[in-house]
Amino acid sequence: MRTLPSVGPGFPVPDFQKTGFTSMTGRGPRSFSYGFTLLEMIISLTILSLVILTVYVAFSLGVDVWQDMGDKKTAVDRKAIAIRLLKQDFSSIRPYTWNSEDGQLMFFAGGPRCVFYVTTNGLGAKNRSGKALFFTCLYIDAAPEDEEGNSLYVYKSGLPGPDFLETLREFRTGSDMFRSNFVPPTFVSEDSIPVLNNISDAQFGYQERAYPPFSGAKTEMEGEWGQQKGSGEVLAETEWVQNKLPGQISFMTQYVEEEFMVRAVLSNSPPLDHAKR
Repeated sequence: MRTLPSVGPGFPVPDFQKTGFTSMTGRGPRSFSYGFTLLEMIISLTILSLVILTVYVAFSLGVDVWQDMGDKKTAVDRKAIAIRLLKQDFSSIRPYTWNSEDGQLMFFAGGPRCVFYVTTNGLGAKNRSGKALFFTCLYIDAAPEDEEGNSLYVYKSGLPGPDFLETLREFRTGSDMFRSNFVPPTFVSEDSIPVLNNISDAQFGYQERAYPPFSGAKTEMEGEWGQQKGSGEVLAETEWVQNKLPGQISFMTQYVEEEFMVRAVLSNSPPLDHAKR
């Protein structure tokens, strides 16, 4: 058996010529390299980047489609809730009078962007436990900071305080310009609930008489604003400060690029008197 030369006691030195490996000094046969070249690395990274980009684009497209479907569903749900509140409120409006410094006044007054009324519907009230009537201010104002356009708000109180009654009195006795640009006081706006955001071209309308075919709250569009199918042109008033209820009330707006209208025939039952409550 052949003995390998050593460089010191107990340290044999391999025979590089027979093993096929190079020594530390680089002498002897060269070994084979099993690594990637720079060109191969660039090509691999390019292919990997294209694959990742394709997967990301496909995933993002799927997320956008899903989110768009969710937004549309949410918009439909919000619209349905708003229509439900308007229908129930309008069809449940009750005549109600109170004694003010200007005499006995009806608790109803409306402008193009705001309407005051009394309803038996408690939807939208923050506290409706044990309440039979809800003194309401429904108004259009700027949308919250995280939304666009305007919003429809509702304020409901189970008992009208002096400040609320005074706000209604000022609204009734104010000028047309005041009612058209009415901004609710702080105690109303801070306790209001947004019913529908991102609306445009919103407006309330009032008519002294109720016109067929409407016999209750309706949600379908029947021609343009101020017209009703089958009854010819009927101009809707944009203000109502008479000391009685109108025959019909309407709300129309544009929401998610679609127009919709809610209108209702109001009850002609005898008015309730605040003094008798």
